[in-house]
Order: sequence, then C-alpha cells, then structure tokens
Amino acid sequence: MSLAGCQLSVNGMGVDMRSRVRDSVLGAISDDYESVELILGIVPRLDGLEATTPEQIYLALGESVKECPAQAHELSPEHGHATAVDINPDRIGELRFYTTAKGIAHVTEVNNRELTTES
Repeated sequence: MSLAGCQLSVNGMGVDMRSRVRDSVLGAISDDYESVELILGIVPRLDGLEATTPEQIYLALGESVKECPAQAHELSPEHGHATAVDINPDRIGELRFYTTAKGIAHVTEVNNRELTTES
C-alpha cells in the first residue's frame, strides 16, 4: 500500500462525505493500533460508505495525522511499545494508526451526536 500519487485535496468528494469518511477512519482506529489494510477493510463496509475508494481513505488518514486527531506509529515487536513517527507514504503498510486524545474526543462527540439524532 502506498500514498504515492494520492493528492491531499478534496478530489471531488463532497464536504459531508469527506467528514463521514474521516469520522469513520477515526472510529476504526480509536480502540487499537490499526494497519491501513484493516482500515481499508472496515470503512467501505459501513452504511453509506460502500463506494468509498482507497484514495479517499488515504486522504482522510493523512489529514487526520496532519491535523493531530491521529498518529502514525511504528510497532516494536522486541520492545512491546509503539513509537509515534511521521507518516511516510512509502512505508504506510508498515505503520499502525491510533487516535490521539483529540481524536478520541472527536469520536465521542460524533457518537453522541449520532445517538441524539437516532433518539
């Protein structure tokens, strides 16, 4: 997997869809360190996001890391811990992603809003 060639721009995605994809990416990584492969498998299975492309998911993930609700990490099998690193498009398949405190707060806000809307 690589971000090479993916532009970090709107790419024709509407603001509502862009927000939904980003919220879904953050939700997917909010409880454990997740690989990009797992994120690519989760997001398109969510209601209303079936047509989401890998490029849209890469965009949401890149923006989330850049704006700090998420971080990219290298996992160390020898030391049993994760080290935050800059997102590297050439190594995206080796990285794991996790939400920051800012990301957890955002996911909680989105979930509460959805619960309120459903009531």
